Amino acid sequence: MAVWPGHQRIQPAVGGAGGCIGQPTGWPQRQHRLCTVCFFVLFLFLTNCSKKESNTFETDYSLNDSLTYYLEKANDDNLSISIKRKLNYKALEIVQKQPNDSSSRASLFKVANRFFNINDWESFKIASKDVLEKALEKKDTIFIAKSYSYIGDFYSSQGNSDSAYVYYYKAEKLYSLFNDDLNLARTLLNKALLQFNESDFLGSERAVIKALRAVKGRNSNDIVYDSNNLLGIIYNELEEYDKSIDYHTKALANATDDKIPSVYQSRATS
Repeated sequence: MAVWPGHQRIQPAVGGAGGCIGQPTGWPQRQHRLCTVCFFVLFLFLTNCSKKESNTFETDYSLNDSLTYYLEKANDDNLSISIKRKLNYKALEIVQKQPNDSSSRASLFKVANRFFNINDWESFKIASKDVLEKALEKKDTIFIAKSYSYIGDFYSSQGNSDSAYVYYYKAEKLYSLFNDDLNLARTLLNKALLQFNESDFLGSERAVIKALRAVKGRNSNDIVYDSNNLLGIIYNELEEYDKSIDYHTKALANATDDKIPSVYQSRATS
């Protein structure tokens, strides 16, 4: 007596012709419908899994419209640049809906910083100019100066030294006006680096010396390190080798005695 794989033995049909083995009525049709249903359920399951896998992260942040959340995640080095860019744009959308106050302008600088970190220069420029516009509207000189510095950074990244110099100069004047010596020194260093890259070694030297004077007596070892390092390089280009060694030695002294964060301890080379 024949047995179909996976099914019970079928009894002879009562009254069947010649005592033939009976076949379940409608079995081929039921088998076809059952297979169709199984394949459909399997397809839905696999599609749903794939969709969940690709959208898990997006669902996570779309359900959390927190500026702090987006800014934190946009700075997470474990995420890809494309994801960080998406998250930062989410943060930007939230900030742009906020009133123009000091808190929202500070958040906009954070957004700009994150674009800077992923080398998204065009978005960095847009965010920086947006802060400048809002700061000018409120006559916020501190944020205006910082915006000028950021825009200077943008033009510097693009190799546009003339435009970068103009914005650094504007920032320098404002920082001098309200005695913000640390930011003044950083701006002077940025300007000095531009001048060095344009082979204006004497102009670069003057800017660095002004930066050192601005932070004299202050706890600003990172600026002192960068200033001494750059002076060592400048004097090497001017073929004043004794001075070059002297300033490189000063830079190394700051780099090796734990006075500055390790990120600045890159060791001077000429």
